[in-house]
This record gives sequence, structure tokens and C-alpha cells, in this order.
Amino acid sequence: MTCQIKDRPKYVELYLGGKLLGKEKEQFEEHIFECDLCFQELLFQQETAKVIAAEGQRILAPKTKLESVKQRLAQALQNFVPSLGDVRWNHVFAYASVAALVLIGSYFIFNPLGSNSLSMNFDNHVPYKFSALRLRGNSGRLQIDPTLDIFVKNFESAIGDYNIFEYKSAICTFDKLAPLAKRILQEPESKARLPWVRDYYFYKGLSHLAVASAKNTSHEIKENQISIAVEDIQRAIAISQKYALNKTDRENYFLMMALLVKGDREKAQNVLKQISETSPFLFKAKKLLSQ
Repeated sequence: MTCQIKDRPKYVELYLGGKLLGKEKEQFEEHIFECDLCFQELLFQQETAKVIAAEGQRILAPKTKLESVKQRLAQALQNFVPSLGDVRWNHVFAYASVAALVLIGSYFIFNPLGSNSLSMNFDNHVPYKFSALRLRGNSGRLQIDPTLDIFVKNFESAIGDYNIFEYKSAICTFDKLAPLAKRILQEPESKARLPWVRDYYFYKGLSHLAVASAKNTSHEIKENQISIAVEDIQRAIAISQKYALNKTDRENYFLMMALLVKGDREKAQNVLKQISETSPFLFKAKKLLSQ
């Protein structure tokens, strides 16, 4: 869909500040469910607020002239928000100021679905966009961790197929990585490895979900693929929870979607309860469940 909102940052700011009320608020929530651009704007402004809340004093503290507040905030966002790939750093400080004033409290990491999300047809858009992990303080990790180096290279190869909707080919590469993923989990001495394994299971699950959702998939293949998708996404959730990696709203959203494809509406409703009340994933999940 083509977005008709001309001043998107300002409109999102009004929404987050609680200044959109009644019908106008309802219409905007309906709009952001379908509009990737506005949802990305919502994501960016909320993530900026998260960084301000977590590191506000450090970021705003006086430092050398060479390191401005804007630079420190940009660096903090890069460190704390690994899934924000295409942000506009010239707007960062303005958003941060608004965030600090309104004290926004809902924080999440999300790359929105396309406008066809309710159809569960992933022939023209992936279920969830992959953004390369940037792990804080581990810029040289691949040079000193050969196991992770091998894992990441093959994982990114699978993601390359995933990004062009070659889900079956992605699954083949993911399957080859399964023994190494299990080995890394058995030796979790380096926490830097764990987000990669979590995302391995998450994107492997999404690839199976995409195959199961294809129009021409037979009933037998669909059942098998969706069962694997559910199992993989549940593994990603378990890893996040065990090692306190992050919130699991995105994983629970797609787990709920997989369960709906499977036809298990009751379990999907139970998963809905695991999504944070302040997360826009909840709005999208409720919308999906209502179809």
C-alpha cells in the first residue's frame, strides 16, 4: 500500500505521546498494521526511548567536544538495538529528545510484515526480515572463534536463500547446521554465540512456516512443515529465556501464527498471553487471531 501520511515522524510522535485519541487513534493503529513505513518509524522512536531510559545519564553527560550527545546516542543505539539496520542518524537526537520527555515505556525489536501478513502467503515477502547481529564488544569475534565463524557463514548462506524466498534451499542449509547448533548449546561458554543459535532456530522455523503456508503445499507436507516450525520457534524461545537474551514477543507472535496455520487455535490463544501488553506485537497478534 502507498502511505499517504506526509509528516510521518511527527504523526508517530503524536501517537506515542498519547495525543491521538478516539477515532483518529483507532484509524492510525489500523494504518500501521498495514504500513511498513509507519511501523518502522514507530519501531525507531520506541527503540530510541529504550536507549534513553537505559543509558540516559551517560549519553547526556558532558564529555569532550569531539564526542557529541548525538554521536553517543547513535553509538548506544547501535550497541543496544542490533536489528535496526536502516536508521536515519540525522534524526536520532530529535527523536531522543521527544523520547526523554514523554518517557515511552514499550520497548521491542521488530521488522514488520508486509501488507499481506494475514494471508500467510510468503511468496513475495519474507515472514520476518533478517538484520545482521552486531554484538556489543565482540567486533573481532569471528577471528578468535572458528566455531562461530563456520556457523555464521553457513547461517548467512541460508539467510541469503531465505531473503529471496527460496525457503526449501534455506532449510537444506539450516539442516546441515543442526549438529553444530546443538554442539554450541552444549558448550555455551561464550555468550556471543547464543544469539546466533537462537536466530538459527527462529529463522529455520520461519522457513518451514513459509513452506507450510504456500498455496500449493499438500496437506501431508503442510502438517510436517508446520510441526517443525512450531518446534524450532519454541527452541528459540527457550534459548532466549534460559540465557536472558531478550524479550520473546517476536517469537511468540510467529509461534502463534504457526499454531493458527496448524489449526490449533486454543494453543494460539494461550501463546497470545505471553506477548507483552505494551508491545505492538500484541495488536498484530490480536488482529491475526480475529481473522
